[in-house]
Amino acid sequence: MTLPRSCSFRSQQTNCNLPPNYILSLEDDDNNEYMIGAVCDKHKEAVKARIQALQANSKIPSGKIKFNPVVILGTNCLKIPNEEYENF
Repeated sequence: MTLPRSCSFRSQQTNCNLPPNYILSLEDDDNNEYMIGAVCDKHKEAVKARIQALQANSKIPSGKIKFNPVVILGTNCLKIPNEEYENF
């Protein structure tokens, strides 16, 4: 999955340019989880407060707010010819 290059926080028509540190998601009562943004350390609490306010006003569904740390994962790509890949 490709993440946004910067934090989802926006204040007074100014976007945050910091890279995201957390995936922000909501988990509903049926244990379905929905990604709603990516935030940096600096704006984590402000975004949480905003989501809670939106939930209190029934603007977005209620549910558990989850912040999962972004984990950077690197791999060595395998380059296999198509013929070998089909039999892999």
